[in-house]
Amino acid sequence: MVCDYVVYTYLEIKHKDGIAYIELDKKQEWYCDCLEPMEDSDDDEPSYHIRSNEYFNNFLKPTFEPIVLYDGKHFLKQRYIHKYFNLIQQKTEGLLNYWRDIGKIKDITEIQQIRKIEIREKT
Repeated sequence: MVCDYVVYTYLEIKHKDGIAYIELDKKQEWYCDCLEPMEDSDDDEPSYHIRSNEYFNNFLKPTFEPIVLYDGKHFLKQRYIHKYFNLIQQKTEGLLNYWRDIGKIKDITEIQQIRKIEIREKT
């Protein structure tokens, strides 16, 4: 079954040669039919399409602002180390590669910032 949009959660790792990503989660989602505008497309068609597009675009907005985990010197919370350090180490060792990566991380000391982000893409 085809989904309406996909929600990705990544660690975004900015490093001296570019940006690398570690995919944490990927969910297929659908628009909620129960919340569509209470209008009929025959009433005012241009207005209906504008409002419908605004409604559907709301589903494509991330549910959270990017969260900074590492600021170039240290992790901002101890639990971030326990939760993500092994994944980041695997990334520097070349064990995790992702098609969105720009440049390669060779060493953890090259990392300038790590953020947890959400990206929603229409399918």
